[in-house]
Amino acid sequence: VTIDKHRIAIAGGNGTGLGEGDDNRLYERDIHDSLTFVNQVITGSGSVSSRIDTAAGPASGVMLRADARYVYFGADATGRLVLQNRTRDSRHDWQDERRSPLDAGIAGYTAAEYPYVRLVRDIDSHFVRAYASKDGQAWSFVAELFTPLPEAIYAGVAAATTATFSDARID
Repeated sequence: VTIDKHRIAIAGGNGTGLGEGDDNRLYERDIHDSLTFVNQVITGSGSVSSRIDTAAGPASGVMLRADARYVYFGADATGRLVLQNRTRDSRHDWQDERRSPLDAGIAGYTAAEYPYVRLVRDIDSHFVRAYASKDGQAWSFVAELFTPLPEAIYAGVAAATTATFSDARID
């Protein structure tokens, strides 16, 4: 990891990204993420944003995280922007659908077209909203996920293998 005033470079990683599994099924709950996460602690409501300059591998983007729980918004291996979370929610409902980890299923956004990504956390509602921008000035709402996290969490940029970020900001 190289950090200078305007840029964060993550190189040499051999991670596989965000783990797969199902928090509802005990034998599938031991999910392991494999990535590099450059972060700072925030408390209460807040946001993290960055420009994805280069991205390689299964995950390159911004993240809010507390222990195994997280919200991730960034590029996948194909360059498509994805929003996903892991809440450790293990409740069953009548549909018996997987609740965690959960992909928001957004479409129509790529890191090439929308290189600026932002996550905004509202501590009172526990919703985390994702925004994307072409220029870092005009932001478009993409989606939101209900993600209960503790008061203090980590906010930053993450990459499974290699990525370069600029204009990283934590508010």
